[in-house]
Amino acid sequence: AGLLRRIGIDGATAFYDTNPSQHHHFYIEDENMLCDIPADSVVIDRLPEIPEGFEVSGIDVVVRLRRRL
Repeated sequence: AGLLRRIGIDGATAFYDTNPSQHHHFYIEDENMLCDIPADSVVIDRLPEIPEGFEVSGIDVVVRLRRRL
C-alpha cells in the first residue's frame, strides 16, 4: 500500500507517481509531463484556519509551466 500516488490534472488527466518520498511537481503543459520538485524547495508558511474537528493530512503542490512565446 502507498506505492503509487495519483496526481490529478484538470480532472481529466492523471499521472501515477511511483516516487514514495515527500515531494511536489511541475506540470509542463506543452509536453503533458510531470517533473519532481524536492519537498524542501517549496516553503508553505501560512495556511487558512483549519475547521474544527479536522487536521491537515497532506499538502500537494503542482506548479503549472508552459513555454514562453
